[in-house]
Amino acid sequence: MRSGAEDAVERARMWLESMKSLPEREGTNEYLALTGLRFDRTEPGRFVCSLPVPKILTDDEGKWSRGAMATLIDAMSAVAIMSCDLPIKISVDLSISYYLDVSAEEEVEIESRALKHKGKLSAVVVDIRKKGTLEAVALGRQWMSMPRHLGARLRNRGSGYAGG
Repeated sequence: MRSGAEDAVERARMWLESMKSLPEREGTNEYLALTGLRFDRTEPGRFVCSLPVPKILTDDEGKWSRGAMATLIDAMSAVAIMSCDLPIKISVDLSISYYLDVSAEEEVEIESRALKHKGKLSAVVVDIRKKGTLEAVALGRQWMSMPRHLGARLRNRGSGYAGG
């Protein structure tokens, strides 16, 4: 029998899978940014994935697009929070440091970690590194918040979520 934490991780994983596999998502930024993403390790508050950078996500110079990286960081932040058995949240602050260019078909490792939850806010860090060398590619720091209408709905249900 699975624990509640394992169920939360599986729900988060299924949500991320749906972002890259539902036909109605095809062609969206999220769909394209997640194409080819593989799960390496998953646990509550932490997802580690691999991605060979698709050629479609490169710029005119053949380097991985910063916009595609930002979209991936946003999705990986959400899944880290969801895996803590918390509802999906919206981005309120996103800061990304870009360190190194990545070419098409180079493989990267993406690690997202939920660091802290306080009230409606959650802090997440997403670290992208070249697979093999572990050279830093980008680091995303993000604060996400539960939408006001969702917080009221959860309080009314007596969910036990302390985010009020």
